[in-house]
Amino acid sequence: MLRWERDPGDNRNYNRSRYDSGSHYGDPEDSAASFNYAPGRILGFVAQQGKAATNGIFAIVQSCFYSHKRQSVFTVHWKLEDPRAMEGVHIVDVEAIVRPCLMLPVKPMEGLYQEIWTTERWAHEFIDSEYWGTET
Repeated sequence: MLRWERDPGDNRNYNRSRYDSGSHYGDPEDSAASFNYAPGRILGFVAQQGKAATNGIFAIVQSCFYSHKRQSVFTVHWKLEDPRAMEGVHIVDVEAIVRPCLMLPVKPMEGLYQEIWTTERWAHEFIDSEYWGTET
């Protein structure tokens, strides 16, 4: 999962929906309000001398769109920006990597993937009264 800077002119909050997808999971709540989050496929790493990045190390990533949909209690539906990797390939500071995430292909040719949540997040979903429409 990658942390992306928001465009100052864009006031949309892609990472909040009726049911929280937890895309910012792994980052502090105060940071989550300032960034967009989307997974990316790491294609490689490069080192560059004299750049203001962490030790000059950057990741080359193929990114997903910010918009996403919660598919089930434990999964989120994401789409690659360009499944052919002609566009949507970025070089980012390794500090932009928030956490690893497991992505299963749904329709790889169309760039559709399901993010499977880590098990440490599962218990919260079973007691989340907002999601289930009940009071605890």
